[in-house]
Amino acid sequence: MKFKNVIDGEFEEVKDDGYQRRKEQKTRSEKREKKPKEHKKRKPIKGKKAVFSVIGIIAVLLGFLYIINDYYIEYLWFKEVSYLDVFFKGITAKLTLGIPFFIIMLIISLSYFNFLFSVIRKGYNKVGSFGNKVKVVISVVYSIVVSGAFIYKLWYKFLEFKNAVPFNQADSLFGKDISFYVFKLPFFTALIKLLFASVTLLFVITLLIFIILRVTGNREIYIEKEHGVTREERLNFFMKIWDFIKVPCSIFVCVLFILGSIYSYLSMFDVLYSSSGIVYGATYSDVTITVNMYKFFTGLCALLAVISLIFGLRNKLKPIIIGALIIPIVYFSLGGIKVLVENYIVIPNEYAKEQKYIENNIKMTRKAYNIDEVEVKRFEGNNDLTAKDIANNSITVGNIPINDFEPTLDVYNSLQSFRSYYSFKDVDIDRYTLDKVATQVFISVREMDPSSKENARTWVNKHQKYTHGFGTVVSPVTEINESGQPVLIQKDIPPSTAYEELKIDEPRVYYGESSDDYVIVNTKSKEFDYPEGNNNVENKYTGSGGIKLSLYNRLAFSVSNMSSRLLFSSDITGESKILMRRQVAERVTTIAPFLTYDKDPYIVNSNGKLYWIMDAFTKTNKYPYSTPSKFEDGTKFNYIRNSIKVVVDAYNGTVNFYQVDKNDPIASTYAKIYPGFIKPIEQMDKTLKEHLRYSEVLFNIQSEMYENYHMTNPQVFYNKEDQWQVAKQFYGTKKEAVDVNSSYLIMKLPDRDKEEFIIMAPFTPKNKNNMVAWMGGICDGEDYGKLKVYQLPKQKLVYGPMQIEQRIDQDTTIAPQLNLLSQVSSEVSRGNMLTIPIEDSILYVEPIYVKSSTDQMALPEVKEVIVAYGNKIVMRDSLTEAINAIFNLGEGGDGVTGIVDDAVDKATKDNSKSDLEKKSRELLTKAKEAQARGDTKAYTKYMSELEKVLDQISE
Repeated sequence: MKFKNVIDGEFEEVKDDGYQRRKEQKTRSEKREKKPKEHKKRKPIKGKKAVFSVIGIIAVLLGFLYIINDYYIEYLWFKEVSYLDVFFKGITAKLTLGIPFFIIMLIISLSYFNFLFSVIRKGYNKVGSFGNKVKVVISVVYSIVVSGAFIYKLWYKFLEFKNAVPFNQADSLFGKDISFYVFKLPFFTALIKLLFASVTLLFVITLLIFIILRVTGNREIYIEKEHGVTREERLNFFMKIWDFIKVPCSIFVCVLFILGSIYSYLSMFDVLYSSSGIVYGATYSDVTITVNMYKFFTGLCALLAVISLIFGLRNKLKPIIIGALIIPIVYFSLGGIKVLVENYIVIPNEYAKEQKYIENNIKMTRKAYNIDEVEVKRFEGNNDLTAKDIANNSITVGNIPINDFEPTLDVYNSLQSFRSYYSFKDVDIDRYTLDKVATQVFISVREMDPSSKENARTWVNKHQKYTHGFGTVVSPVTEINESGQPVLIQKDIPPSTAYEELKIDEPRVYYGESSDDYVIVNTKSKEFDYPEGNNNVENKYTGSGGIKLSLYNRLAFSVSNMSSRLLFSSDITGESKILMRRQVAERVTTIAPFLTYDKDPYIVNSNGKLYWIMDAFTKTNKYPYSTPSKFEDGTKFNYIRNSIKVVVDAYNGTVNFYQVDKNDPIASTYAKIYPGFIKPIEQMDKTLKEHLRYSEVLFNIQSEMYENYHMTNPQVFYNKEDQWQVAKQFYGTKKEAVDVNSSYLIMKLPDRDKEEFIIMAPFTPKNKNNMVAWMGGICDGEDYGKLKVYQLPKQKLVYGPMQIEQRIDQDTTIAPQLNLLSQVSSEVSRGNMLTIPIEDSILYVEPIYVKSSTDQMALPEVKEVIVAYGNKIVMRDSLTEAINAIFNLGEGGDGVTGIVDDAVDKATKDNSKSDLEKKSRELLTKAKEAQARGDTKAYTKYMSELEKVLDQISE
């Protein structure tokens, strides 16, 4: 330290630079010595970080490999079912769309963030290294997120947009083809929404960067200012940052308004699906107010886009804010105007204002549900059936069902499951030609029950031993034995039957309704086939289904199923195969998830092999003006077709899709997206085609819509003068009115020449019980899919099903007998009330089931059959006896067959063809003998042959 003398005699300290530097170094050294020596522990921390990094990388790789493994298994499965084109179509479509979109978004985001950070650096130079590193990361992550959302939301919509097949029908308001609304508008709308979300996300990222800069900027000011910062300094910093980002923010707002303008234009078309008016679709107030409101918003948003760009760049926010506030003000104002128009212009003159819109709704709804070409016929509802009428409709009478689904299923499970590991899931209805006679039957598959296999809790039993069901059980819907139970014409294991048409060459069922888990076949140990006495017969699978389990495939499936057994089991060889997705509904849905399915496939025996047939539907909720309905799964739609039938081989698992409706644009669009995926119906095997049937699901939907949309006069529709409903009945043990189930019947329609397999449903007026009409859907031949409605005269009373139910309860003979049956420890249950049209008359048939109420193992049995015709109603032990009683044909023991005696005499009296006379008499005798022994099947056969002989004699 040095000192210098001053004039006043005082001394002033003179600082030596070297001294000062040494002092500061000493101070820093002392501070370092005081700090604990914890920095030496950094090396272990770096080591831990390295370990965690390696673990993280391994976890990411394993996750990636797991995803790749799933794709590999999907590839193997789609290859097995021969639908690799469908599999690759999805992948290629996603990559074709996703990669270019990712590159475009990456270029845009990198360019944007380069611009953003270059602007920020001009006033805030501390972001140099930060910006260079972060902008790339943000751009990549942003592009991945946006392109991923784009692929997920738009890839299939884009395929529909690109391959749209026109409907060749335009809406009446905008004049656009229906395909625009079904395929193109959803794509445009989803695209705009995605772009709006993408721009908004980019805007949010910009704001986050702005917030980070503001926070870090304030911190820097605090560090530099020992006494803090003033409010003015903070505001100046904020304004400085705003100057940096006002350009990108202005661009954002401009782009959002442009997208809002486009979205407003697209939203204008939504008036076609408005539910606020008197009918579904655009009505008077929608057309006059809502459409113009969207047009106004389209122009307003475009104008605000220009304003936001101009004034934003000039740092003037007020015009932008005012413009944005106009939108909700105008929206609510126009909404109020719409209410005023509705209340003061439309409602006082509602029909006059809404007439053409009601007509649009009627026309488009009928078209959308394919009920616009229903053939309407007059049905007299007379009560004048004669013996000749019964003879001419002998096959119809011989196929009247007296067995119901649920009781029949109970009988099958009780008498034909044999072991606890077998079960029948449900009963299907179909028709077969047995001994040249059309016969309606119940048929069900004996499947392996996954919930109750013997020793099923072991992996080997579940996946290698109990692999398949076995055979079917068949019973005519018309026949019961002495106990009142269905007569089984195919039964037991192996299946036995007297009918050549029902014999099965391959009864094993590897793919079914209950097959919900994978199995492994062709292992060193054989599979259980079926029980035989005290032993079990074994079997090896020889079908084409399954994926071979090579060593790599075993590893892949082990990972996928989280099971080491697949990898280390000594029973599995290179020739073993894994059968997966064996449940029919899952198998079909995985191949074509864009279709909607009836989840209840039905089994068919064709040429000695078993097949599942499944109904597939095309539907949309974008059909203009069409009133919506709900599907079984709760989804809404307003257009539907049963255009595709799916056939699944129960043994090999092969799946084929056939298009039965060539006029369905949606099905044709799918066929265009996936060339070769859907086959023409002409390629279906002829014997399989004979078992196609009108979908019950579709028929019920159409019946429901026809309740209102049979009215084509807008005035009648507006006044709801002629609303119908599906007829009601009592069913089961409860006296609650429920809808009559649509019924499959073999019958001769009044205007047709021969019997056909049809589905039918009766109608009554709304909240009334008298019969007003019935609808039939044809299942056979070239007229497959046609709907016919037979309408009764409005001035004539024809009893409906519920009125027959009420008459049963009031009948002084029948009611006491039913009460008596229910008092003897028995439960009395009513079956389906069947409406049987014969010529121009209606015959009602209802079976009565009795079941012990004390024995849980007891089976329901048909004990009585009620038949009603006109004013007559009787209950007898069998259908034949009941018909005899109704028509007073019981005398002489001839029963129903006696009604054709006179017809035979008259036809053969003056006929010189003695051979035909002789044959007719022989057939009549055989028919009587068959009836006497209760053989309904033989009786129906002989009566059918007799009818043909009589026709020859009368010529």
